[in-house]
Amino acid sequence: MNNSNFVYGSELQGRGYVTETDVAFGCFTTATGVVAFCGALLNFYLIKHVKAFHNAFGFFWAARTVGELGSDFVYAVYTGPITLVQSTSIPPELSIFAYHFAFTFTYIQCIMHWAVSINRLVAVWFPFYYDRIFNKKLCVGVVIGICVASIMIVALYLIFPCNHIGYSPRFHENVFVK
Repeated sequence: MNNSNFVYGSELQGRGYVTETDVAFGCFTTATGVVAFCGALLNFYLIKHVKAFHNAFGFFWAARTVGELGSDFVYAVYTGPITLVQSTSIPPELSIFAYHFAFTFTYIQCIMHWAVSINRLVAVWFPFYYDRIFNKKLCVGVVIGICVASIMIVALYLIFPCNHIGYSPRFHENVFVK
């Protein structure tokens, strides 16, 4: 490999022109991100206004929805539009940041699904102990623990430079940065 031709983050650049596939994928991704973002806002509205959600389940579901908002925001504002533009002057740091931002929130969302599942298991199998087990202190601790764990996991990707990942509009996927 000739090192004089190497450009860091070149795989994160667009191709400079837009194809039909780029338009279809970019429009679909942007629209999906916007619709999912609106769905997450509807989740928050329902959690706030429906009394059935004013418990540990609603708290965990709201925390899961925060994860959804973060990843949906990246799809609606970065991934879809950058695919539509196919710019050749995208700063690699921006693409790497967008990936890690979305991954952090996706991690929160996935692990919060686990917490919701445990919550529902206890509600069904141990209904008399539910309020004692899922008190406010435990719920806040679980959510904070999951958020801290997600940040620590993503930080590992940033510590080791061989693990830099970013979104490539040319390939329509997240790729390792060389």
